[in-house]
Amino acid sequence: MVPHRMFKTTLPELIIYNLCILLGLLGCIWVIQILRLRMRERRALKYKISCDICGTQFDDFTQTPLVECPTCGRLNERERIMDV
Repeated sequence: MVPHRMFKTTLPELIIYNLCILLGLLGCIWVIQILRLRMRERRALKYKISCDICGTQFDDFTQTPLVECPTCGRLNERERIMDV
């Protein structure tokens, strides 16, 4: 007959183990949500253009290097808009 091998633990240790696992899972979910939010923000800013003359911000979904401003008609180069 083979003896059963079990972990010897007390109730307070079991509670601490379960709390650590729960906090670890909540931390992972929190980090994943933050990463998803940042990816969504980056995607939203990918097509946003700011005119150098009039300051109008508009979306342009084409891939052309020069984009015409709908307000003043100036051609603008694509560059990253820094959100301050």
